[in-house]
Amino acid sequence: LEQILKDMNLTPGDTDVDLTLVQQRSSEELYQWLIGDFKAILDKNSIKTLVFVSDGLLRSIPMAALYDSQTSQYLIDQYA
Repeated sequence: LEQILKDMNLTPGDTDVDLTLVQQRSSEELYQWLIGDFKAILDKNSIKTLVFVSDGLLRSIPMAALYDSQTSQYLIDQYA
């Protein structure tokens, strides 16, 4: 988890690899951990808004940036 969070917070110059690709992969993995198993329940119950109260390691991650690779959408595009 710590490595994924570090990857999402990379800035230009931190790495020689494609920054966008690293961040998107990390965003996808974090999406699966936090939303993936609940997505069917959220959809079934017509949930349109999610609220996160982040603490600790997750505090610095913009939840809207989590990426669903199955729908090719960011969390902000799926929920308010």
